[in-house]
Formats: sequence, C-alpha cells, structure tokens
Amino acid sequence: TEINQVSIQVFELIKEELQLLAKGLFNDAVREEYKKERDYLVDYVWKNIESRMRETQRHLSSEGWAQLENIRDECNDLRWELKKND
Repeated sequence: TEINQVSIQVFELIKEELQLLAKGLFNDAVREEYKKERDYLVDYVWKNIESRMRETQRHLSSEGWAQLENIRDECNDLRWELKKND
C-alpha cells in the first residue's frame, strides 16, 4: 500500500542519516568537540525510528512491517557501531 511505501522510504532516509554519521565517525580528522553533537544526533535519529515504528505499526501490512523491522535492525547495528568505535 501507499502507507507501506512512504514508511519504508522514510526509514531508508533515516538509515542514510545514520550511515552519514558513521562515515564521519571513521574519519580520523573528526575533532573531539564534534563527538557530543554526533552522539546527540545518533540518539535523536534512533528515537525518531522508535517513534515512527509505534506510529506506523497499525497502518502497515505484515510485509511492510517486516521491511521496517529489517531497516530498524540495520539502523540499530549502525548505531552500536557508532557507539563502540569511540
């Protein structure tokens, strides 16, 4: 359905945000003063994911929900990768 597609597109964009944050993390030139801001952004993006999961659950088909769960899991992996590489 259209709701499935929109939700999945939104989650893909959120995942891209985390991937961009991860790319910045692995760059040795990133200075310490940006670390707290980056951590805040990672947590903010993650909270956005959790909030959207709750909002969209009742509107999605089981296939759409499964796709969102996969994207969420990928995002969670990225999130922990960001946190453990400090």
